Amino acid sequence: MRIFVCFWILGLSGGAFSDSSEEGLRPRKYSPELCNHGEGRINYKTGVCEPERDNSPKNQPGASPSIPIVAPLPLGTCGVRRMKKSAINPDWKRIISNVPGLPVQTFYGEVPWMVRILADGNFVCGGTLIATQAVLTAAHCLTNATVKNWAVEVGEWDSSSQIEPKPTQKQTARIAVVHKDFNLLNSANNIAILFVRNPFELSETVGLMCLSDTLSMIDPKSCLAAGWGKDGQGVRKKYDYSPILRKVNLPVISNDECQRKLRTTSLGDRFELMSGFVCAGGVDERDTCQGDGGGPLYCQMKNEPNRYALYGIIAWGMGCGESNPTVFTSVPSYINWISTTLEDNIN
Repeated sequence: MRIFVCFWILGLSGGAFSDSSEEGLRPRKYSPELCNHGEGRINYKTGVCEPERDNSPKNQPGASPSIPIVAPLPLGTCGVRRMKKSAINPDWKRIISNVPGLPVQTFYGEVPWMVRILADGNFVCGGTLIATQAVLTAAHCLTNATVKNWAVEVGEWDSSSQIEPKPTQKQTARIAVVHKDFNLLNSANNIAILFVRNPFELSETVGLMCLSDTLSMIDPKSCLAAGWGKDGQGVRKKYDYSPILRKVNLPVISNDECQRKLRTTSLGDRFELMSGFVCAGGVDERDTCQGDGGGPLYCQMKNEPNRYALYGIIAWGMGCGESNPTVFTSVPSYINWISTTLEDNIN
């Protein structure tokens, strides 16, 4: 049976956060330059890359200010990327790129299921909002026993700015459930869920992600990874986390092809890719890097190309930008664990 799982948990609005207005925002000197492959334009007040406004009277000078992204979706809808133009070909190269002008930044609100995981206030990993009180991530993100406070933040786009049109929502994690058989040494069963006490409020910039249970339900060439990860890694140069959420097109490849490519690295020709993983990328230096871990690999649904489903969780890779595949925890392989964990831990 083919299913897409979208978890919607009804709850009180005790954890809701109010919307912000544009009052008090200081205009910034941004020209109306095209951004993100010509599909958007820089907002002169916020510096945010937004889908272009249409030319209807409601958007003319003097009209009430509005965010040029779609209205909140009906309750229970998942996996809809907030884009004004639905048909966009993901031909940007990679998250880690120093090529000037390469369009890797997301639109403001484009990936509404994206979550920032914070350890004692510091960003450590990405995650995916799969229920209003639950964030799916990688288990390796939560292994630091010295952390006193785990928190999750949704609705973020530019972590260096405080003047985005809508406020972010942040809560301390109530409980972290790590797969009981997670192995830090070989990354087996690298999956975990963080739960918060109050439901997050869904909005133009906060939404749920669908979960897929087989490869046959998604278009493997359409898959994207997103994150605030670093531009690279190395000892001779310091690399910083990206302040703005970025994306990269990583087509899914077979596990046999992935294993063959990884055997050409320092892993050696005897390396065997364990079950429970899927791979994507490995071409054109497209890659994820440190800080992207725990984030989503999301793909277009074959029957509904305007919607996406989560197929993988960024687990590990060999280097950054070296044309090696990225390895993901397979969501279909753990769909029963995810469902049971949600049922057992949501109020």
